[in-house]
Amino acid sequence: SPFAVPRVGPQVVRMLRSGRTGLRAELAREYARAHGGAVPSSSALADALMALEGEAAETDPRPLALRAAAHGDGLALDLGRADGHAVTITAAGWDIVDRSPVLFRRTALTGPLPNPVRGGALTPLRSRLNVPDEDWPLVLAWLVTALMPAIPHPLLLLMGEQGTGKSSATRLLVNVLDPGPAPLRTAPSDVEGWSVAAAASWVVGLDNLSGLQPWLSDALCRAVTGDGLVRRALYTDGDVSVLTFRRVVVANGIDLGALRGDLADRMVAVDLHRIPDTERRPDGAVHMDDEERASVPGALMELTARVLAESPHVVVPAMPRMADFTRVLAAVDTVAGTAGLDRYLGQAAGLAEAVVEGDAFTGALRVFIDRNPAWTGTS
Repeated sequence: SPFAVPRVGPQVVRMLRSGRTGLRAELAREYARAHGGAVPSSSALADALMALEGEAAETDPRPLALRAAAHGDGLALDLGRADGHAVTITAAGWDIVDRSPVLFRRTALTGPLPNPVRGGALTPLRSRLNVPDEDWPLVLAWLVTALMPAIPHPLLLLMGEQGTGKSSATRLLVNVLDPGPAPLRTAPSDVEGWSVAAAASWVVGLDNLSGLQPWLSDALCRAVTGDGLVRRALYTDGDVSVLTFRRVVVANGIDLGALRGDLADRMVAVDLHRIPDTERRPDGAVHMDDEERASVPGALMELTARVLAESPHVVVPAMPRMADFTRVLAAVDTVAGTAGLDRYLGQAAGLAEAVVEGDAFTGALRVFIDRNPAWTGTS
């Protein structure tokens, strides 16, 4: 898609085909300012944009990042603010820069983040999440990997009965790095609906899942490792539009039913305990104030920088399916003094057992063997 980049100011692109937020509206505004309020005709705007699109077609495509990007040996995070400020993170530390070193795009779901503060703390987030202590390192590592767009990100699944704060926890985690007007979304009804919604934000929060259709299970797997949707372009017979993305996904539900093996291998599951009535908080107390919203990302940036410095020295004897996440988790353990890796590897065995129990054929086979202990045979 053709886009333009401001010569000065935020390193955030203007898409030519984005309606009121695209370059068309900006050109009309600048024309009116330069000509005493006179409004350009629609045909003049269309002709100008067509000429610009022709110029863009003569250049090589350039990648655009959404919220998070790789930059050299480090990372960049778009704060989504009108001033265009961004955060760069390397093994040496992190800084706030006035102009991002990489090109970012934004959508209607891109909300602003406060400028992170140095010396921040994760306590405001930790105190609001009903997450067991043994699972907290898994959540921390998931947040760190959310800043790393070049690697697969496991699906974080928050499970629990009613009254465990699943929706609140999902909203909090989404808003730490990718706030927007719709932090929580219902499960989509088809693959195209999922792809369009997921492509518009970096962190996708799915609320109150009541089961996983096979197509959604497959779509989540592809979103973890890199998804693509090819469809016919609107108003054409032969043109196609291609939508590709890799996303960070957090979901919650009471019982998702049988899990498929490929999704279980790409999942981090956290069981939330029921919150006693005496410990419940009003909705306003669950949300972080402006100071806390700046403190938590600051602490997360510091942790990420230390993880980047530690990662080259990490040695993991046996790598599961999500090898990159495993290395990040091991680095988090080293930096924070936690034991998340042991928890994650042990959890993988439990998820594999759940997959076996949820498979109809395997379940029938196990019943048959239990009833015929002397039976032997080949596969």
